Formats: sequence, structure tokens, C-alpha cells
Amino acid sequence: MPPKKRIYYIDNVRSAVIALVILFHSAVAYSQVFTTRIEWYVLDGSCQFYDYLCVFFDTSLMATMFFAAGYFALASLIKHGAVQFVKDKLWRLFVPFLLGTIFLNPFPNFIRATLEGKIDTSYFSYWIYNYLSSMQYQLAHSKASVHLWFISMLFLFLLVLAFLYTLAKPFFEEKYTAAKPTIIQLLCFFSIGALGMITVNTFFEDFGQWYTVADFWTTQPTRLPLYIVYFTFGIVAWRYQWADKGFTNGLLGWLVTATAFNAFHLWFVVNHFELLDRDWPVTMIHTLAHSLACFSLFMLTLSFFKQKLNVGGTLAKKLSQNSYAIYIVHLNFVIALQYCLLNYNIAIHLKFLIVMSVSALASYLSSEYILKRVPILNKMLY
Repeated sequence: MPPKKRIYYIDNVRSAVIALVILFHSAVAYSQVFTTRIEWYVLDGSCQFYDYLCVFFDTSLMATMFFAAGYFALASLIKHGAVQFVKDKLWRLFVPFLLGTIFLNPFPNFIRATLEGKIDTSYFSYWIYNYLSSMQYQLAHSKASVHLWFISMLFLFLLVLAFLYTLAKPFFEEKYTAAKPTIIQLLCFFSIGALGMITVNTFFEDFGQWYTVADFWTTQPTRLPLYIVYFTFGIVAWRYQWADKGFTNGLLGWLVTATAFNAFHLWFVVNHFELLDRDWPVTMIHTLAHSLACFSLFMLTLSFFKQKLNVGGTLAKKLSQNSYAIYIVHLNFVIALQYCLLNYNIAIHLKFLIVMSVSALASYLSSEYILKRVPILNKMLY
């Protein structure tokens, strides 16, 4: 079993990804590509700069989140056992998902339904009669899980991991010699993820389209193979201590590779957007380009943080401790600010900067000085 040693840069990667998720959500309202595809809550003009920005950050953010979750999962499972592990995840993931779905997610859906003219009522009436009522819920075109889809998806992944652990406990607890990841191993992970995405895309016409299951759980089928692979990558990285022994060189190479693949991916998506779901060759090229861009950017991120930001100071610790709560609450601040600035005749770039900076600060302050001081939330989110 790997030693009980905290790898600070993995915590820092997770904190940075949460910050970039806030940046991404702040930018979507001003992107034509993403507002067309995902029906964002507030639409406030369009600028091609934000098309590129959103496509770039959408490529690898959540895959990296699943890697970080997988990296820390197996150690906790072995330490606590399957039963206690599942109980902990019910409390840490499923309960926040339920509470967030009931009390936080109605607000973005209320804003969108109001702007689209689908409702003309108070927020409380909407919450009771539109959001929580299944029939009216369909009329409001809500998406119940909103950004909390990640928490629900991660909970399912961890349940599957716990189930597999009970079936093959000796396999999961077997000791392995620490080693650096080889090029062949890295190529295997990339290839499995790419082939999985290509396979799934043959069954779903809309690349990246979101689907709501039972008015409750939102998922993105075409990304699912990628998330499974990166979650598994995290587990394997912990077992072989890749995060400790690997990613110590090759920063320049990954920088060049990530720059090239992401530049092509950005250009391809923005310039072939209308054909992504209509032309099979275009869809396949896009899928492969997405996989290459995601993997190269992911490897660049790990290498950069391992070599430059493998520190555990006070600020890093604070951000890591608050990252989960920040992720949960940030979207309501983002949507509220985008809505408040909707009718102001100021530059889009200024609106974006205001939304991003104020929502990030408000999310951190509400986490550090409000949520953390509520005993039940402290146990759940920190």
C-alpha cells in the first residue's frame, strides 16, 4: 500500500479547477457556441473570444476533477472499509446533492424561465408549484441537477468502486512497487478514453448534449467514457504512486503538445460548430481532437503543478478546504450577477470580469465565514 503522504499539488490542482469552473460559468453567458448548445440561464450577447475561452476550459476541467477524486478514493476505501466508505459518501455527496437540488438549483432555473417568459410569478411560488411539481417542472424546462451533476456522477462512480472492492478485496489491497508512468501506459489511457467517446458518439446524435433522467439527474453521455477513464487513472496513479514519482519532467514537451492540440481543437469546434452533430466524419474528427486536447492539457496541468506548485502553505490549505463548498454555491452567485448586469450597457469584457471576480469572492467568503460555522454543514462539506 502506498505511504500515507499527502500530495499537495493534487489538492492545488483541484482548487485551481474549481476556480476555473467559476471562470467558465462566468463566460458562458457571453458565448454563442455554448449558449446555443446548453441553453444557458442568462444570454447577454456574444463575443467569439468567449467561444474560444469556453471551448478551451470545457475540454479538460471535469476530467481533471474525476482524476483527483479517483486518486483519493481508494486510500479512503481501504482505510475505512466498504460499508463505512459508502456511509461517508452518502453524507458527503448524496445528501449535499439532494439539498442543493432542492434549495440551490431552483434559482438558476427560475431566472431562465422568467427571462424566457414561461412564468410570471414569485420565486417562492415557482419553487413550490413549478420546480417541485413534476408536471409544471416540464413546463419550466428546468434541469434539476444543474452543476451538481458532477457530485451525483461521482457518487455513482464511488458506489461502483466500493462494490468492486467487496468482490475483489485482495486485488485492490495488493502492494505494488512505486514507479513512474510509462509512455505506453499513458497512451493506453488516452486510447481507451478516445475509443470510448467515439463509440458512444455513434449512439448519440448530439455531441456534448445534456440529458435529464427522471426529472432529477442530468448527465452527458458522450463524455461519460472520458470521465470513467480519468477516474480510473486517478485510482491507478495512487496505487503505483505515479503522482509522487511521475510528472517530474517533460513540462516543455507537454506545453508544446497541449498548445498544438488545443489550438486545433478550438479552431475546429468554433469553425465547424454547425456540422458537429450532422456530419459523421466531422463528429469523429471532433471527438478525437477533443480527446487529444483533453489529455495533453491534463498532462500539462499535472506536470506544471507537480514541478511548480507542489506546496501546502496557508493559502493553499484554505482554498483546498473550501473548494467543495465553493463549487456547490458558486453558480447562484454567477447567475445572479449575470442577471443583474443584463440590462446595463457596458462592455461584455467588463461584465465578465465583474461576474467572475465577485462570484469567486462571494463563494469563498460564504464558505469560509458562513457555511463552515454551521456545525452540520461543517461536517458535511469540510
